[in-house]
Amino acid sequence: MVEEISIFLPAYNEEKNLPYLITDCDRFLKSNVSKYEIIVVDDGSVDNTVEVVNQLKKKYQYLRLVSHKGNQGYGAAI
Repeated sequence: MVEEISIFLPAYNEEKNLPYLITDCDRFLKSNVSKYEIIVVDDGSVDNTVEVVNQLKKKYQYLRLVSHKGNQGYGAAI
């Protein structure tokens, strides 16, 4: 069993998908890893992605947010 892991989720305009994805990731990680964090990398979204993540941070203490000021592409988000 892995003891620690960081999961990176690149996101661009994913306000509708992130609640489901983060919930599923958290459920899996909680069952399989001792210590973890989920890092959402917002790549300059123009929807409510940042606001959604900030709301989810209240529920998931290991959720982190990194934001790019503008869209830099998938490679930069990784």
